[in-house]
Amino acid sequence: MIFPTLSSQNYVIKYNAIKSDLSAFTLCLFAKLDSDAIGNGEQHVYSYATQSSSNGIYLALFSSTIEICIEGVAR
Repeated sequence: MIFPTLSSQNYVIKYNAIKSDLSAFTLCLFAKLDSDAIGNGEQHVYSYATQSSSNGIYLALFSSTIEICIEGVAR
């Protein structure tokens, strides 16, 4: 999937992606990001909503770190 411009308005929502309780989670991805974009702040690469949080699981890239957060707790 290719988005035409960098924007907080470009995203995808997949409804009913998982129909059972989630007991394990694996995320495998490749992201080629613009170095200028990362230099200007954070890039949220992946976000998974849960019933209790719109960002229950997310992966964010910062200029010098990667953050994985699960239910509000950074790992």
